[in-house]
Amino acid sequence: MSNMSDVAGTREDMGKEKVPKRLASCIVILWAYNQEINYDKLDEMFGEQIEGGTDAIVICGTTGESATMSEQEHIDVIRFAIDRVNHRVPVIAGTSSNCTATAVQLSKEAAEAGADALLIMTP
Repeated sequence: MSNMSDVAGTREDMGKEKVPKRLASCIVILWAYNQEINYDKLDEMFGEQIEGGTDAIVICGTTGESATMSEQEHIDVIRFAIDRVNHRVPVIAGTSSNCTATAVQLSKEAAEAGADALLIMTP
């Protein structure tokens, strides 16, 4: 993995030295019946995965729901994960988008929020 600060333009310490070498848990984002993100369950899943021994949390990654989230929901979930995980394990923020400008913006915001690494896939 290359140094992500080249993409995001922030956080010189982002990059391969923080990427886990064993298990990174990709967290599924759950919605409540009112179509709001269920942050309580999300927080519960972080705790369960960390207590279970995961080496990192991947949020808004490859589980599919990030493509249906608004840009604001996307960055809010990333910020929430970074806050709640609170450095117990690295947080890898998925910042992919079908729009290059959106992917760059999400990457910058995730880096500024304190993501340890970025997960970016081509459309």
